[in-house]
Amino acid sequence: MPLTGRWAALNSPADTVPSHGIRAYGQAFAIDIAHPRPADFSTRISWGLRQRRDSTSSTRHEVRTRREVVRTTARCSRSGSGSTSRSLAGPGRAAAPRMGANRRSSVNRTLSIVARQRIATTRTSAKSVCAAAAGDDHGLANVTSTESTTGAPGPDVVTKLLADQAPHLADLPVRASSASGSSNWVFRLGDEMAVRLPRADRYVPDLLKEIRWLPHLAPHLAAPVPEVIASGDATRAFPRPWAVLSWIPGKSPGTLDQVQQARLAQSLGVFLQSLHAVETTSAPHGADAWGYRCGEPVTDVIDGWAEQAATDLADLFDPDRVREAWRRLRRVPPATQPACWVHTDLSAENLLTHRDGRLAGVIDFGGIGIGDRSVDLLYAWSLLDAPARDRLRVASGSDEATWVRARAWAFVGPGLATIAQYRHTMPARTSRLIAMVEAVAGEVDVDLR
Repeated sequence: MPLTGRWAALNSPADTVPSHGIRAYGQAFAIDIAHPRPADFSTRISWGLRQRRDSTSSTRHEVRTRREVVRTTARCSRSGSGSTSRSLAGPGRAAAPRMGANRRSSVNRTLSIVARQRIATTRTSAKSVCAAAAGDDHGLANVTSTESTTGAPGPDVVTKLLADQAPHLADLPVRASSASGSSNWVFRLGDEMAVRLPRADRYVPDLLKEIRWLPHLAPHLAAPVPEVIASGDATRAFPRPWAVLSWIPGKSPGTLDQVQQARLAQSLGVFLQSLHAVETTSAPHGADAWGYRCGEPVTDVIDGWAEQAATDLADLFDPDRVREAWRRLRRVPPATQPACWVHTDLSAENLLTHRDGRLAGVIDFGGIGIGDRSVDLLYAWSLLDAPARDRLRVASGSDEATWVRARAWAFVGPGLATIAQYRHTMPARTSRLIAMVEAVAGEVDVDLR
């Protein structure tokens, strides 16, 4: 089956993506989510959960979807204890009519939902990257996860999932990826696809957001992004939803010379303008709906992270200098531009480049949301030197306020907190982030050492 892996392969509008139910296992939850579409209709899809026990007497929760045009609330009921309600997607939303036609003939099932967890801690997990075999692994080393609630599946598990739920893909060879991230196990499927399986329940909403929103965003973007080929339900073989996505060729940016950095900065800036210009329809905005990176770069919570990191990283940086740098960096102006679609995690792990440095693709949209565009510029201090950062700023259309806010974003959560969490398990990433926070502090005349 010929697949290009490029967004151009999407051959139908976003409002034709079908939806179907999933089964969720573990702690009970309820999701009340919208399906904003470029259409003048609204649909409220609510998911009711009911407890039952399987043949092994373990508690499971079956998610049932109602696709009528209704307004309702999501409730989670526990037998013998009354009912509670917990919104995972924020306040009111509008959505589209019931979906019917398949997006393309090769898609067996596509989950057309968006789920969101309220995140009280930094989203610093290393993101899943589709790794290739035979010399095309995006230039990334293997990452060992430290938080998994399910034993690592093997290729045989993936083959069974495909045979049961996507039989048109089941004959393709499956091989383990050499660079699975800490959010997902990744398996190559043939030469042009990859299968992603969340390592823990907390990563399921990120995968579902990608499945829901990539078809909506991709046609408008100025760089290739993964195409959702198929997706599947949780089963006894694997207890969470999973997805098959197209493979985007390219290498993770490593050490780039000045010419390559300039090309990356220019092409990344063009990509950001295209992403930030996509219509947000009636989807909710901000941290309550999408997580902390769609909120403000300076909050009481982030102040607390900075203080904790100053202590935790005392062997790397002078704690008093860390505190002084944050005191200066946290003085940010309010946002000057409206909220827009943001990727939120444009680190080197999620960017792919051509040999000449130009952007070849962007992956891992699990952190997608609607918030301040400054968050998408924070890794400039990790990827680029000062001249290339200036070029990115111009190419992305960012004003002074947006740039100052991006600098604040870079220092604590993606910077200090991530260093503290992954310094012993991800040395290459940690090295880049140490250089990033030192560069950011240097712009406010603080030497962290």
